[in-house]
Formats: sequence, C-alpha cells, structure tokens
Amino acid sequence: MQRMKSNVCVVILFAAVSLNAAAGPISDLIAKLPAETTAARDEFCRAVLAQGKGGVLEVCGAIGAGDDSKPRYALHALALYSTRPGGDADRKVYVAALSDALASPGSSQAKSFFIDQLRLTGGDDVVELLGTHLLDKELCEAATQALLSIRSKQVNAVIRNALPQAQGVARVSLINAIGVLRDGEAVKALLKDATEDDSALRNAALRALAKIGDRAAVDVVFKAAKAPDWDARSQAALACILLAERLVENGHNKEAAKLCRDLIKSRTDLQEQHVQCAALHPLTAALGEKAFDDLLAAIKSDRPQVRAVARNLA
Repeated sequence: MQRMKSNVCVVILFAAVSLNAAAGPISDLIAKLPAETTAARDEFCRAVLAQGKGGVLEVCGAIGAGDDSKPRYALHALALYSTRPGGDADRKVYVAALSDALASPGSSQAKSFFIDQLRLTGGDDVVELLGTHLLDKELCEAATQALLSIRSKQVNAVIRNALPQAQGVARVSLINAIGVLRDGEAVKALLKDATEDDSALRNAALRALAKIGDRAAVDVVFKAAKAPDWDARSQAALACILLAERLVENGHNKEAAKLCRDLIKSRTDLQEQHVQCAALHPLTAALGEKAFDDLLAAIKSDRPQVRAVARNLA
C-alpha cells in the first residue's frame, strides 16, 4: 500500500515537472510563434495564462521594441483564446493584465495595440480605463473605437463627459463617436461646434447632429448648407439630407419636409441638381401622398436628373 502511494506521488510530481517544462519561459514560447495549427496556438495560450496576469504582462512587455511581430501575434492570440465560450476567467486575467500595462509607462504605439485588444475582450470593466485616454491625441481614436465596440450604457456618458476638455483631433474623434452613438444629450455642445471656423470640427459636428436627428439642429445645419465655400456647402448639404432622413425616422415629418423643401429651393445651380434629387427621397418619406405637388413640380423641372428621380418616386 505504501509502495502504491509512493508510485502515485512520483507520477504526480513527474506530470507537474513536465507541465512546467512544457510551459517554459514566456520568451521561449513566443520565439516558437506563429503557431502552425489552432491547437498549437491554444496550447501556447494555456501555457501563458497558467502563469496568471504576470504571464500576460510579460508578453505585453515584449511589445514596442525592435521587431515585436511575434509578441503582437501572441497577445492577439491570447485575446482570441480568452474570449472563447466558457473562458471568462481567462478573459478577466487578460483584461486585468492589459489594464496594468496601459497604466504603466510605455510607447503610444504599444498602448494603442493594447487598446485594440481590449476592443475585442473588454466590457464595462474597461470603460473607465479607456475613458482616461480620450484626451490623448495619440490614443484617443483607438480608445474611442474600443468604446464604440463595447456600446454599453456607460460609454455614452464617458465620451460625452470628455468632450468639454477635448481639443483638436481628439475632439473630432469624440464628436464622430457621439454621432455613431446618436447621443441626444450632447446636442447642445454639438450645435456650438457646428458653427466653428475649423472645417474638420465643424463638419464632424454637422454629421453628428444629422445622425442624431434632433429638431434643434435643423436651423444650424441648413444655415451651414448656404455657405459660399463649395466644400463647406457640399458637406453641409449631405448633413441636411441625412438629418431629414433621421427626422423622419424619429417621427418629425413636418420638420423633415420643411428642411427638404428649403434645400431644394436653395439649390439653383445646375451643378447642385444632385442635392435636389437626394432631398426628394426624405421629402416623399415624410409626406407620403401629400408630396404629390412637390413631385409634380420636380417632374416639370428643366433638369433631367431631377425629373427622372421625381417620376420614380411619384
């Protein structure tokens, strides 16, 4: 009996030693990448995660210096592995490690890659962390895209609350995100940005207001569409069309119809007949059969494209 127990202990000890030997130093495991099969990749991931957060952090530490293609492959493989069904415990270890890596000194290139991986693996547990990078001109876009992938209730507030302090490219990224999220609580701030001299900021705000579809944006967006500058005028006209479509979706048919009619009347140049054509679609959607007179007037237009679109909609 004693001999049997001794043999069992030897087997267990041998298995433990074999497992540690198979795992080896993280750097040795990374050197063998890329894996030739999915099974081999998963074996690598299990070996790293067996060492806990420290194992993942060691992979993170190898990113950002020299040829780091293999460490990047390794970290991405860990992201895919940790998001497998039933792998939430591994995901939490992975997210905790990347959170620590982001909070530590490092290059923007490396941190941007860490954020990209959190885009795949993170949830509400990383929203606040990502929010701390929204004012960083180097990391704002990556952090914003990661937050848009998470799309929880917290995300709207985090992005909106960062807007007052954001400047330059960071502010444009946040405004674009607000448009994607269709965050109506940010409309007041966007109305101001839509009148700025900075064309990138102004156009981003106009697009965001259009995507949200709030009635308060109609006057500002249409005024921008009357700009003498061709590019500014064109960008704002596109925003008007999208705003009209969103207004219809939100049940504001009266405002949508007025915006479309005003846009059609203001486009007298032959080069802008495409705007008239585009405006006829949301106008018809807003009014239904009541758009008959508008379509009849368009059919009588001296512009062939306008006539063709009106006939198709009639």
